Amino acid sequence: MLKVLHSFYPSINIVANVNYNADIEPNFDSMEVRANISSTNNEETTFQIMLAVTLEDDDSQSIPYRFSISGVAAFECTFDSKEERVLKAAFNGAGIVYAGIREQLATLSSRSAFGVVTLPTYHFSSKDFHESETEK
Repeated sequence: MLKVLHSFYPSINIVANVNYNADIEPNFDSMEVRANISSTNNEETTFQIMLAVTLEDDDSQSIPYRFSISGVAAFECTFDSKEERVLKAAFNGAGIVYAGIREQLATLSSRSAFGVVTLPTYHFSSKDFHESETEK
């Protein structure tokens, strides 16, 4: 089982794109997603996921907002094997944090210049996870 212990959003930055052309379908191809997982106890049953989602293409007319949002969540994971705990916490946990970031962006953009924007679904893979500076 994967249980969310707590979550928060330490940084939320959304800026309306003055070059935006509403006649062009929004394009999220240049969106960057970076994730980090770390264990917070010796038994490796509690994990912290840090996730940053950024879209800051200065020249694009197809994105209504430039944004950089980071989210953090702690999870308790009670699967039997260590490998299964790490994998479930990493991929499912990142998906949960991404959903929260998606909600934050939708809520805040709904009150902005070009109306609500919803992030596309995202499939996490190992390329999205990066070592933190403290783990190097």
